Amino acid sequence: MKIVSLVGEELCNSIKETRESSEKYEEVVFFSKDVSSWNRILTEKLGHPLVSTEKIEIEDTSKEILSLKKDAALKLANSFGGISKGQTLYHGTYNLTEILIMIWPWQDNAHVTLKKVII
Repeated sequence: MKIVSLVGEELCNSIKETRESSEKYEEVVFFSKDVSSWNRILTEKLGHPLVSTEKIEIEDTSKEILSLKKDAALKLANSFGGISKGQTLYHGTYNLTEILIMIWPWQDNAHVTLKKVII
């Protein structure tokens, strides 16, 4: 599944550079000003990020399950560069496809790299 199928053509028009593009793996760069739009649509399609700079309220009964899911997603992410402080990690299923998405803001505060992996 290509990123355009997940987020739509309009959002994909904000992509500045495509570094890699295959059915299983995509790596793109977009401008930081568009990150909130990307996060909104990704949260809509895949659920809340497992790692994020934003605080998300979680019910107590879900914390253990979320912790296990987060550990599994972080292990998968390590194969593709991992997740560090200030970065965002999504992991979920959309149209029966398991998807891992990593969002890495650049130090220049102007660009963001997004990596999408089909598991």
